[in-house]
Amino acid sequence: PASRSRYIDGSVFGFTGSIGYAITGRADYTGYLQRLAIRPEFQARGAGWALTRDSLMWMQRRRLTRAMVNTHTDNNVALGLYQRFGFRLLPQGLVVLTRRLDDM
Repeated sequence: PASRSRYIDGSVFGFTGSIGYAITGRADYTGYLQRLAIRPEFQARGAGWALTRDSLMWMQRRRLTRAMVNTHTDNNVALGLYQRFGFRLLPQGLVVLTRRLDDM
């Protein structure tokens, strides 16, 4: 397994600091866009598109055969972005599990 992170510097928008980041990983021949986050006031300005494209290119350079990403079912902005890149919804929903650590 391997992973890496990228961020977008806000200076291109006249902002000091990062406006967004992506964490991309891989396991075997599958790539994962594990996290993509853009500051709300900078959404719909190309940062998410640039980070998603960068992640997919990273996966291609490693000759991965599949890319996966997950988001909330009601996050229409993210769903639209990923679908523009050719991602398709899988028939099963996302399963999230949790557990308490103080009772071990």
